[in-house]
Amino acid sequence: MIAADFVGWGGLGPITVLFEYVFGIRPDVPSATIVWDVRLLDAFGVDNYPFGCDGVVALRCASRSRVEDKPVVTVRSNMPLTVRVLWGHRAHAEGGVISASPDADVPALHEEVLRVEATPIV
Repeated sequence: MIAADFVGWGGLGPITVLFEYVFGIRPDVPSATIVWDVRLLDAFGVDNYPFGCDGVVALRCASRSRVEDKPVVTVRSNMPLTVRVLWGHRAHAEGGVISASPDADVPALHEEVLRVEATPIV
């Protein structure tokens, strides 16, 4: 009998796309870092995000009005880690080459680094 919340191998692709490309969460377990490229304006988050063998992370982002607005994020983890939060406009890559316009009208990509201490996740 299969558990009611069982996804199976076929669900891994869509879930990965949701986490990495829609939510912008990119884990780097060897360096204990998550790069979080916040693109959505609606409130969203992930609970019980697996991180390495024993890590569990909860990531939440409040809604905001504009892409340039600094996101208000909440991160909890059962292990210490670093979260790099990115938001705003970014340079466009074409053919593997990243180019940015020197126009002053083009908003920059913003970044903030958060240090997360281990806390129990319930």
